[in-house]
Amino acid sequence: MKRKLSFLALAAAFSLPCKAQESSVEVKVENVKQSKVAIMASAGYAWRTAEIPSGTAYFLKNHLEKLTSGFHFDISAYHRIAPNMGLGLKFNRYSASAQTSLGAAYFSTKDRIIFIGPSFMYSTFDMDTPHKFYWDVAIGYLQYTSDSFVNVRKIEAKGSTIGLYSTIGYQYAVNRSFLIGPQLGFGLGALKSYTENGVSKSLGKNEKEGLGRVSLAATATIRF
Repeated sequence: MKRKLSFLALAAAFSLPCKAQESSVEVKVENVKQSKVAIMASAGYAWRTAEIPSGTAYFLKNHLEKLTSGFHFDISAYHRIAPNMGLGLKFNRYSASAQTSLGAAYFSTKDRIIFIGPSFMYSTFDMDTPHKFYWDVAIGYLQYTSDSFVNVRKIEAKGSTIGLYSTIGYQYAVNRSFLIGPQLGFGLGALKSYTENGVSKSLGKNEKEGLGRVSLAATATIRF
């Protein structure tokens, strides 16, 4: 916590030549209000960690590799519950797309992974230094959506599960209310079942759709 000290010195005034009045010093302490809310937003790139199955045809493997990296967006809101600790809500989105042509065949895919859930954060935001660090972890709802076109045929796959997302980062305090810096994140989750064009399907033990990913992003925080 920062404290500002303001000193006001009152000079002694002599009313008689040989008599001095006592000088007095008044100390005023200005209380700095603690920030209770922090809103953090980040944007960058992410990479999926699941491996492409061995034996996948070359043209299909090339198409899937284009979907293993994409745009990352994350926003969280926290309320301070104790020094260095906060509880809140996290939203995270990963999106990637790919287009592949092979002779008369055309493949187009748009993938999305969305996470939302309650989150806990530990930070050094209240320390009297411009260099801040934080770590958060959230557990909640994880949804995967894949919209594909094979020529004119549309294939829509959807599935959901329980997932985890966590970030760690450094931020520089531009001022007391605004901070910026880099962030590293990772997510965990795997689908056991999904729907394809409305038809439910199950995945075997070794066929689960891995939704894990690693992200690198720039982050900005507003505190009030």
